[in-house]
Amino acid sequence: MGELETYALIDFIPFEAEAYFRLFARQNLSIWPSQLLTLPLGLLALWLAWRGRARPLGILLGLCWIWVGISFHLRLYAELSWAATYVGWAFIVAGLLLMALALPIGARTARTSGLGTKFLGGIGLGLSGLALYPLMPLVTQLSWQEAQVFGVAPDATTLVTLGCLLMTGRPTWPLAILPLAWCCASGATWLALGWMPGLLLPVGGLIFIALALWPSFERPAPARSVSELEPSARRGETCFLDRTLTRPDTAGARHEPES
Repeated sequence: MGELETYALIDFIPFEAEAYFRLFARQNLSIWPSQLLTLPLGLLALWLAWRGRARPLGILLGLCWIWVGISFHLRLYAELSWAATYVGWAFIVAGLLLMALALPIGARTARTSGLGTKFLGGIGLGLSGLALYPLMPLVTQLSWQEAQVFGVAPDATTLVTLGCLLMTGRPTWPLAILPLAWCCASGATWLALGWMPGLLLPVGGLIFIALALWPSFERPAPARSVSELEPSARRGETCFLDRTLTRPDTAGARHEPES
C-alpha cells in the first residue's frame, strides 16, 4: 500500500496531452471534409429523440459509436495505449446495443409532452456535444484540426448520445452503461493530462444520472362534470365518455317497448 501511494494518476497514462491531441488532428485530416455532415446528423439525432423515433435514432447513434470505435480507438488510440483496443471493442458493442435494443422499444417510446426537466436537460447535453466541443479551439490553445466533433471524437459522441437518451423521457440504463463508463475513463484521462475543459464529459454524465433519477410527477387531469361536457355528449351522441357517465335523463328509467 505504501508504494501505491507514491503513484499519481498521470503515472498510469503512457502519453502526454500533445500526443493525445495529435490523434484528433490525424483523425480530422484523414476524413476531411466529412466533418461538415456531423452537425446535421447530430441535429437529426436530437430531432429523432424529440419525436420518439427510437428505431432510426438507435441506428444512427449505433453507427456513430461503431465508427468511432474503429476509426479512433482501434486505428489511432491503440498506438498510445494498450487499453484503447479494449475501449474500441467496447464502443463497437455499445453501438450494436444501441441498434439492437432500440428496435423493440421503438413502439413504446413516446414523444415527450411539454418541456419537462429531462427533456430540457437532454437538449442541453445534446447541444453541448454538438457545439461546445467543436468551438473549444476558440477558448483554448488548440488548433482547429484538433477540434472534437460528434460522430468523429468519442467525447462529443458520448455527450450527444446521453442527451438523446434523456430526451426520450425513458433513458434505458443498459444503453447508458457503456457511455457512462467512458465518461469516467475520459474524465480520468483529461484530469491526469491537466486539461480541465475535458471534464465537460464527466460533468455531463453526472447531469445525466441526476436527471434520469429525477422523479417525474404527472398531475392527473381533473374530473369533468356533466355540465362541462361538450354539447354532443350531453345530447347523448356517441362519445368516449358514454361508457363511464350516466345521463341524468335515462338513469334508473325503465325501457318500455314501442307500441
